[in-house]
Amino acid sequence: MQMPMRSHSDALIEAYDIGIEKFSGLHTTYISLYEFLRGLAYLGKEVSEYKAYIEANVEPLPLDNRAVTTASEVYAKLRKAGSLVEDPDLLIASVCIANALPIVTGNVKHFERFREHGLSIRRLDDYLAPVRGS
Repeated sequence: MQMPMRSHSDALIEAYDIGIEKFSGLHTTYISLYEFLRGLAYLGKEVSEYKAYIEANVEPLPLDNRAVTTASEVYAKLRKAGSLVEDPDLLIASVCIANALPIVTGNVKHFERFREHGLSIRRLDDYLAPVRGS
């Protein structure tokens, strides 16, 4: 299933396309899950079945108190430095930072500025290569 646009949920989309059940210990954020499901809704799909399938194979991480606090602090630092950032990037990065998990993304450039705030980044192609058999 190809989505109409690639967004912050690119890793989730790619994992789904390959077969999400082939991965173990996979996490996503509820923000990325929302982006994934909104694309399906746009295509006229019934999202509840997709959501149940994703949640059976992936642990969605919430935007909880730690992530909100992290996002607020990172936002202030970036804004003072004159670096504007889109809220989805900030919130996804902050969920990863707060949970001490790396982000797996095809949009490395979008997340580079969060490295200095504790974000570890893994390139999507590197992450998927063992499952793809590359």
